[in-house]
Amino acid sequence: MAIAGKYDFPGIKKAGAAGIKVALASTAWGAWLLKSPFSKVVDILIEPFVNWLANQGLVVLNLGAIIVTGEFDQKMFDQALDDGLKTVELGRDKISAAKGKEIDDAVIAAARKYIPFQP
Repeated sequence: MAIAGKYDFPGIKKAGAAGIKVALASTAWGAWLLKSPFSKVVDILIEPFVNWLANQGLVVLNLGAIIVTGEFDQKMFDQALDDGLKTVELGRDKISAAKGKEIDDAVIAAARKYIPFQP
């Protein structure tokens, strides 16, 4: 049995390695690691590690997607709040009821995507 496991999962290796790299890139130290000279070592070790995980029954395909989606949702929420605050700072007497509802709807829609609400 090889170090990376008995079976070879080429698709899972590539997708899982890409997901882990995306997850690493979303952190400060991970981004540094991927830009440093050690990035070649990470490239060499990450696919056998993901293949070993797959041989153990673990598949790491969605890790990067989950982190990126969370970051994207948070940025959309922050942007909606910032846009609303900028509009409000122009002056309350210049904001119509329709414009106020438009701001509220944008913030509410972004919040529903980002904040996990419990029923």
